[in-house]
Amino acid sequence: QNQQKRLFLIIFQRFIMILTDHLAKCEGNSIDYNTPWYKWVIERLQQIFLLHHELVFRYISTLESLLFTSDIDFHILEIFQQFCALRS
Repeated sequence: QNQQKRLFLIIFQRFIMILTDHLAKCEGNSIDYNTPWYKWVIERLQQIFLLHHELVFRYISTLESLLFTSDIDFHILEIFQQFCALRS
């Protein structure tokens, strides 16, 4: 179970890193971030949340405190918040 938790942390961390990098590059170059690639990656992130929702909800507080903090871009945080709202 601890390995599983670490795996989810790594997966979500990579999504955050890749998306943050994309958003920063787009902002730096004054281009639209909402590309087909961006949409595809966001959809994959949503898919991971939904496919593994039971497991992810076990680690929700850890994800919230370590990864999905107010420090990350709103576009990414919004996906996490939408997922959390499914349980409320």
